[in-house]
Amino acid sequence: MVNEINRILKLFANFQHGKCWIGTNFKKELHGVCAGHAFKTICAITNSTWQLVAHITYWRTAVVNRLAGSDKPLPFFYFLLPENYNEENWKQALHDFEFAYHLLRNATSYLSNCKNGKGRGLTC
Repeated sequence: MVNEINRILKLFANFQHGKCWIGTNFKKELHGVCAGHAFKTICAITNSTWQLVAHITYWRTAVVNRLAGSDKPLPFFYFLLPENYNEENWKQALHDFEFAYHLLRNATSYLSNCKNGKGRGLTC
């Protein structure tokens, strides 16, 4: 199980910052994107970059909570957008996105330290 967890951690790190199997990573794609561009959608039925970042942040945080043994809903909506679409809020969204990556990476890494893989949440 440890080898599989390490493989997942490597794939996850590459998806966020490294050489990714889909050809690009989040860091490269989001670098230099301004708030105005992040807010725009291609058409009325698509999500904006900002919404997608919020969505991934939400689900990464939800997975960390589940790994920790909590099934309580998160206190924010999964496509949450701020009232003001400015650079400060966009930078905060990117910070939250990166933070959620590290939370999930650490929670997944912790699983490889579990001796028998049994137990509730991250208390193996």
